[in-house]
Formats: sequence, structure tokens, C-alpha cells
Amino acid sequence: MGRSLTALKKYKDAIAIFTNMIKNYPKDENLKEALFNIGLAYKLVGNKEKAVLFFNKVLKMLPEGPVDRKAKKELQSIKG
Repeated sequence: MGRSLTALKKYKDAIAIFTNMIKNYPKDENLKEALFNIGLAYKLVGNKEKAVLFFNKVLKMLPEGPVDRKAKKELQSIKG
């Protein structure tokens, strides 16, 4: 649902959905993906500081996976 809202450019609604998911299911296997998507939504609304915070949270979590590459790429696009 959060990804769909992001695709519809309803970024604030997407952030709320992902945040709710994290609060309700903190051990979910998609936690890193949710954090990444929150960061992406913040980037798309122009809040680069919060976006960087969420991308860095993704990179600090184990195990490393495909979402880490996406987070690194987004961080480079913000800093570059």
C-alpha cells in the first residue's frame, strides 16, 4: 500500500503507512525496505535531511541485502 501511495505521489500518506507498519511489526522481514521507502518519500518531498537519516538506518542494519545498494545510490544522489 505504501509503495502504491508513493507511485501516486502521495508521499506523506506513504510515510504514514510505512511508519505504522514499523510500529506494529518491528520484527517484520520487510523492515529495511520500509525504512528505505520512508527515506525515498522524504527525498521526493524535498526533506533531504530526513531522507539521509533513513537511508543511513538501512545501511546500519543487518543482514546486508539488495536494499542496501539502493540506499547507497540514493545517498550518493543526494550528496552528489
